[in-house]
Amino acid sequence: MVDMLWVQDAADHWAHPLALSPGHHTIGVEYSYSNFIARAHLPLEAKAGVTYQIMLADGHEDGPDARLYCEIWIVDTATGKAVTQVYRRQVTGGKKGTIFNVNK
Repeated sequence: MVDMLWVQDAADHWAHPLALSPGHHTIGVEYSYSNFIARAHLPLEAKAGVTYQIMLADGHEDGPDARLYCEIWIVDTATGKAVTQVYRRQVTGGKKGTIFNVNK
């Protein structure tokens, strides 16, 4: 989502750039893997001539009650530097025995 408006056919066009006007935007991001899901809304101050990319990293906490999570943030592709904070969201869904691949 961009500014609370759905991006048409986003799943089919995930690799195509989306034009934004300069200024403040709220970018809604959904991470989906098998039957797991995590969502975040990231504030972005878009600048003219800058290309941004949404970044995702999945993982799990340590311990007996370990929870799955997804970290979501936006970077400036020219510098590779984050332009938003990293938002960690618990991944929900799944069934007992569902495989969740975590790269360390």
